[in-house]
Amino acid sequence: MVSIKEQKELVPEKLMKRFNKDYEFKATIQSVTTFYGKKIMAFATEPEDKKFIEERTLEVVSEQFLLGYFIMSELLEDPEFQLEQAAWNLRKGYVRNTMYSLLETVMQDSEVEWQQSDIEKQFTKRVLASFYDAYEVTVQLRKDVLALGAYYAFTESSRYQEPPEKPHTLKLATPYDLTFLNPQVYMQGEAVIENMKKWTLFQTESIKGAQKVGTIQLIEKERNTGESEIHLEILISQLISQNEITDIINQMIEKIPQQDHSRTVIDYYLVTDQKTYQL
Repeated sequence: MVSIKEQKELVPEKLMKRFNKDYEFKATIQSVTTFYGKKIMAFATEPEDKKFIEERTLEVVSEQFLLGYFIMSELLEDPEFQLEQAAWNLRKGYVRNTMYSLLETVMQDSEVEWQQSDIEKQFTKRVLASFYDAYEVTVQLRKDVLALGAYYAFTESSRYQEPPEKPHTLKLATPYDLTFLNPQVYMQGEAVIENMKKWTLFQTESIKGAQKVGTIQLIEKERNTGESEIHLEILISQLISQNEITDIINQMIEKIPQQDHSRTVIDYYLVTDQKTYQL
């Protein structure tokens, strides 16, 4: 029988093999590292602080990911860990978005410190000693990467059965699942009619006070010449940083086929205050 200590030692080896072979997995880890590295780097002013962040962020992300993966792997082996059948058949975007709240629910009575790896603790202590304003970012890094590791372990379980992919012709994203644009923002299909497709942007559930942060619409209009023109209309809240907005816009542009670029117009709006009222 494999002990907990031995299992914990096997996880890094297993994931390193995947990191070296699975391009999509590797790209995910690298993008999360870059995302949070930039967020924390924005607070640094001293060269030694910037160097520390640049050199240590990947290690911190890796350790938090491993911790989340290990925790979920242990839960999956526990016969008392039971979920409704529907939870095992959710699409992956929905699984990822609910993973941190699932961990919190399951681990709420745990007497052990389960949210932080030792390396993440040391990193956060060093960062906050230099610039305490980065506190919320370090907390979010801790939560999001932990949940990401748990998500990978959960979706690799034999009990998880991903629903068959539904065919669609939408250019930007599937209307049947949540599409993550970065670790903190996802897009969800809202409306599909003949000449207009609309998605709503939301912050992930792990963010305290998570809310709607924008909309993306793809609209086809007729030109005077009789040809159609594509309008990519993007409205994003100022809660999202300019770097992240630029990255989201670039992701949307990449989704539009090259042959359609010449007839595509981008309308971008920064929303300073967004409210929804129910009549």
